Amino acid sequence: MRRRRRHGALKSCRRTGWVTPDVFSYSIAISACEKGSQWQRALVLLAEMRPKNLIPSVISLSAAISACEKASEWTHALSLLFGTRSRSVMPDLVTYNAAASACEKASEWQQSLNVFAKMPSANISRDVVSHNAAVRACGRGGQWQKALSLFSKMPANKQKPDVIMYNVAMSACEKGGEWEQALSLFEEMPSKKVSRDVISYNAVMSACGRGGHWQQALGLLEEMPSATVPADIISYNTAASACEKGSQWQEALKLFLRITLVDLEPNVVSYRSVINACG
Repeated sequence: MRRRRRHGALKSCRRTGWVTPDVFSYSIAISACEKGSQWQRALVLLAEMRPKNLIPSVISLSAAISACEKASEWTHALSLLFGTRSRSVMPDLVTYNAAASACEKASEWQQSLNVFAKMPSANISRDVVSHNAAVRACGRGGQWQKALSLFSKMPANKQKPDVIMYNVAMSACEKGGEWEQALSLFEEMPSKKVSRDVISYNAVMSACGRGGHWQQALGLLEEMPSATVPADIISYNTAASACEKGSQWQEALKLFLRITLVDLEPNVVSYRSVINACG
C-alpha cells in the first residue's frame, strides 16, 4: 500500500504540475517499484529523468537494476550498468552486485563473471555478496571448477567465506557431480570456524546421493542431532533420494516412516522418492 502511495504521489505531481519531481522523488518512486517487483515501471521512471535534465543518482540506478535482478532481466541490468558513464553516474558496489546477481538468476554465468571481473578496474572492492553471485552463477552453469577457484581466492581478496558461501560452493560441486569436493568443503568448515547449518547438510547429502554414496548421506542425516542442527523435510527427502538412487528401498521406506515421528509433514517429493525406491 505504501509503495502504491509513493508511486501515485509522483504521478499526481506530474499530472497537476503543483510540484516538479526531483531526483529524490524519482529515487523514492523507483525504489518503490523495485520493492514491488515492478521492473518495467522502474525503467520507465528512470528513462523519464534525462529529458527533464535530471541526472539519476546511484541510488535510483541501483534500485532500477535491482528491479531487473528480481525479474531476471539481465540484459536490461547490464545495459543500465554499462551505459551509466554517459549519464554521469558512477555505479557503486551495490550496483555491480545487483547486475551480477541478475545474470546469475538468469543462468548467464559468463555474463555474471564478466561483471565480477570488471569491478577492480572500476575501483570497486568486491565483497562477500560479489563472490556469492559469481560462485552461484558458476554453479548454475555447471562450472564447478570455476566456482571452487573463485571460492578459494576469497581470502586473498580479504574476504572470509561464511556459511552461505560454503553452501553455495558445495551446491556447485553437487551440480557438477563432485561429491568428494563437496564433502571436503563440508569437513573443513569447523577448522575455519564456520558453523554448519541445515542447508550445509542438505547440500552435501545431495552431493553424496548424486555420487551414489547413500551410506554417506544416511550417516550425515544421523549426525545432525548431535551437531544440534535440526533436520527438515528437505533433509529427509534428500537422504531418501540417495537411498532410491542406491536401490535401497528398505532404507528409503524407513526414512519415510520416520518423517511423521519427528513431526514433519511428508510432501510430494517424499512420496515420490519412496514410491520410486519401492517400485
